[in-house]
Amino acid sequence: MRRRVVRDERHDELFGPDLRWEPTDRLPVTEEAVKGAGLVPLDEIAAAELIGDVVGRASR
Repeated sequence: MRRRVVRDERHDELFGPDLRWEPTDRLPVTEEAVKGAGLVPLDEIAAAELIGDVVGRASR
């Protein structure tokens, strides 16, 4: 799952079984609740590396 903020508008998405981002309402609304749920932030580079690894493994 990821939360992107574009022009002060929040977009919550999850990486689906078709290996694409799709909208979701599963992320907690507040940043405090996100941290309380044990979720950790990843910067764009770390997230891209993680996704690349998942896609690579899925395509084997």
